Amino acid sequence: MGVATFEGAHFTSIDWETFGEDGSYPYGIIASGFDNGVVGLWDPNQIIQNSQADGFSGDSNQRGLISLQEVHDGPVHTLAFNPFRQHLIASGGVEVAVHNLEKNIAEPDVFSPGSDVHQGSTITSVSWNRKVPHILGSASQNGISVVWDLKLNKSIFNFSDPSRVANNRNVCLS
Repeated sequence: MGVATFEGAHFTSIDWETFGEDGSYPYGIIASGFDNGVVGLWDPNQIIQNSQADGFSGDSNQRGLISLQEVHDGPVHTLAFNPFRQHLIASGGVEVAVHNLEKNIAEPDVFSPGSDVHQGSTITSVSWNRKVPHILGSASQNGISVVWDLKLNKSIFNFSDPSRVANNRNVCLS
C-alpha cells in the first residue's frame, strides 16, 4: 500500500484507552479510523502540550500524531482497544485487522485474526471479550457475526441472522 495520509480524509471511528505503564502516555492513546482505510494513533498529552505552547495556532492536524498506517482498502468503520492488553487494537473495514503496538508504536504490526469469514462484507463492529484477552468478536453488514481466537489465529465459531435479506445492516457488538 502507499504512503499513509489523512489529508482530505474524514474520521469514521475512534477509540481512546490508557496506554504505557511507564507513564510515557499519561492521557493514554487515541486510535482513529479514516474513510481512506488509514488508522492513526495520537498522543492526547502531546496535543494538549503543543496546543498550549503555540496558542492553538499552527497545523493542528499534526499535533500528537504518533503513527499513520494504510490498513484497509476502504473506510475503517470500527476500532476497539483490548481491555486487558492495551497494545492490541482491532479494526474493521472490509476485513478485520489486529494492530500490535508492543514492539513499535510508530509502526505497529498488523495481522489478520484468520481467514475471511465475513465473505467480503463491511465490518460494522469489533469487540474484545471482557474475560478472555485473546478472544475477539466481529460483525458485518451481511448479518454474520464471528468469534476469533487469536491464539489459534482462526474463527472458533460464527453465526448469521437467519432472516438476512438485506446487505446493509449496522450490526453492533458490545
